[in-house]
Amino acid sequence: MVIVMGLRLLFSTIIIITSIVVASCGGGSGGTTQTPTSVSTVTVLGSGIKGILANARVSIYELNVLFPLFYDPANPIAEGTTDSIGSFAALEIPMDTSNPLVLVVDGADGMDLNSGQTPVITSLVRTFTIQDALADSPIFATPYTTIAYEVAKFSSTSRTSNVDFQNNFLSAVADVGNALGFGVSTSVDFLATPAILSDSTVDQAQQAAVIQHRAAIEALAAVIVELKAASGNTLSAEDILVMLASDLSNDGVIDGDSGLNISAIPSNIENLNVPGTQIRVRDIGVILDADREYTGVNANSVSLFSPTLTAPTLLSGRNIGPTDDDNTGSLSDNVGSSGGNGGFIGTNTATPEPVGSLSTRNINFGNISVGSVSNTVALTLANIGNAPLTISNITISGQFSQTNNCNGYIVNGDSCIISLIFTPVSSGNKSGNVIINGDAAGAYTASLLGVGDSGFVSVNRVLSVDFERLARGAYKESDLRSDFLMPTAGRYRNEIVSGPNIGSVDIVADPANSGRGNVMRVRHNAGVGGGSTRREGGMRWRGNLPPADEYYFAYDIYVANNWHEPHQFKMPGLINGTMFEASHGRESPHQSTLPAFTAIMQINRDDAFGRGNAAMGGYYYDKDRVQRFDWLNTVDPTAPTRVVSGQYLMPQGRWIKIEQYVKVNTVNLKDGILRIWVDGVLLSDKKHRWRADLRHPGNRVSNVNRRIDGIWLYSYYGGNPSDPRNREHGDQHQYYDNFIVSNSPITH
Repeated sequence: MVIVMGLRLLFSTIIIITSIVVASCGGGSGGTTQTPTSVSTVTVLGSGIKGILANARVSIYELNVLFPLFYDPANPIAEGTTDSIGSFAALEIPMDTSNPLVLVVDGADGMDLNSGQTPVITSLVRTFTIQDALADSPIFATPYTTIAYEVAKFSSTSRTSNVDFQNNFLSAVADVGNALGFGVSTSVDFLATPAILSDSTVDQAQQAAVIQHRAAIEALAAVIVELKAASGNTLSAEDILVMLASDLSNDGVIDGDSGLNISAIPSNIENLNVPGTQIRVRDIGVILDADREYTGVNANSVSLFSPTLTAPTLLSGRNIGPTDDDNTGSLSDNVGSSGGNGGFIGTNTATPEPVGSLSTRNINFGNISVGSVSNTVALTLANIGNAPLTISNITISGQFSQTNNCNGYIVNGDSCIISLIFTPVSSGNKSGNVIINGDAAGAYTASLLGVGDSGFVSVNRVLSVDFERLARGAYKESDLRSDFLMPTAGRYRNEIVSGPNIGSVDIVADPANSGRGNVMRVRHNAGVGGGSTRREGGMRWRGNLPPADEYYFAYDIYVANNWHEPHQFKMPGLINGTMFEASHGRESPHQSTLPAFTAIMQINRDDAFGRGNAAMGGYYYDKDRVQRFDWLNTVDPTAPTRVVSGQYLMPQGRWIKIEQYVKVNTVNLKDGILRIWVDGVLLSDKKHRWRADLRHPGNRVSNVNRRIDGIWLYSYYGGNPSDPRNREHGDQHQYYDNFIVSNSPITH
């Protein structure tokens, strides 16, 4: 068994698999009449770094030149997902695999935990073989290997064999390194040199190679950012990688013949910022030092070491090459003497410079009553450079304000505090930014969020649950039945309780520290979808309501910043009957046979409907349609379903309040209502035919006497719970609070 440790997707979305250990794996047991087949496997395990990339999907395929992607995307031989600290599940590959393998990393649903954003490059790929793994050499996919893979595709034809493609790839890696390696190709093996410090990179020469490789990767990612901006953001990072490959494969040089505006590539490569940070590429040692906090590697500090990079020579009517801005005869202002390390790195002997670092880039104040003042939140600005940092001004926007003790100046190694408060003057979601300008590279910005709470209280509440009366710990079924008006004997068949009985629901402290007390936490177990069995986790039960023609229903929901959204995620909503009746009736769901109706909530990943990640909608079954959505729209709540522009996406890292209003229709008429608000803002307003008798064309089951008589408390991963996209690698949690049902509006 080969154990490949250290799968990491770094700042520029680099997947790194390192520290290979070889051991035996396989075996079998015999029987009197039959011997089971023994299959030896290569098991790939990942161990990530906190603060790098969470929740990236990792797949391994057999190389197959007969497919457009040169692998069959429908048939991975192993799949996994990085978790909240960048590690992924064990990926077992048959040892007898003869074809080369393709490693594909999809970070579209992931998050760069340093920037709090989607990574700059979301798709990375490379080839490798079983022999590569067994050879105890590192395996990693980077922007360089991705461009090389595309070059190999351009160089291959329908007659190219799998082995020939692998050879084309290996050759392309060298070509890409020479063309876009910023001069490091003589000291770096782009397929073998690590890009992160480890216990094996102990001497200066090894550390020099790591710094060169990592700096080149970050510089290439920064160049891609520049090219994307030059296109007016009409090109994606992945488009640019393919166009660079096309350019290089055409004639062996980067000359813009694929349509890229290569004049946008700056000459001062080392002065570009590492994407998503305020750290320059030339200060890559600072980032590598920070990595050690998560890897636990006990290595000497490399923060004062700098890479030696040269700009690429581009044939676009001009050469982009080394510049000598300070007339010293050196490309870089911060590269010192080689000092016996082969000239790859040098101690930073140039004029010292400040480097600012914020303690966080996102601050959420939670719900604050309109007209009141929040508690103070401290934002720390540290100077981690080697010269004093001058602050020219600090600006703040929105309904936020700040005071600080920075005094316009921070000596190196020191910090100051910016004290922030939120004073909402109106209800709803509020946002702003605090921006610190100084003499370090660029401005330092933190995003500010808060919700102005109008204090509106419905006076006609039918149900109100906030969990404050309960002790923290397991949520008991007896408490549930009391809270949600659910007697022991249900009103309908399949009116079951699932959650407390399987240990997946408990009462905990507010994870956002937003001033709440107790909240309800629901756990979904790793590796399975669904949400109604002990194996799955989740929750599923019905809260009973007095039957009525209209109700308002609201609740708060929170998911953390590192929550990995499943393919589809169902949430609570109003209902008649049970979910089984409302969604399936007498046979596989069809509107003509449904005896009940439902209007729950659901979010969907972009790969479900192409509306963006965490696209939220009301998920309904009525007498016209089943399994359809009233999509939430921030521009026009009445917009037709086909309209994608304005789609509301559920945020992470802060509480939101969802409110529904359902009104039944006049029998057979489409005058029923489903309206949905988020944080008091109306985002969907649609008509529905909830009930019909047998006179309605095509209807086979009458439900004319049905009224709204319950809430369906649902936390379910699916759609199809067997879909791998609904089965997360690690345990997942959602948090709920303040369930309210009323005869009058709740948040508006």
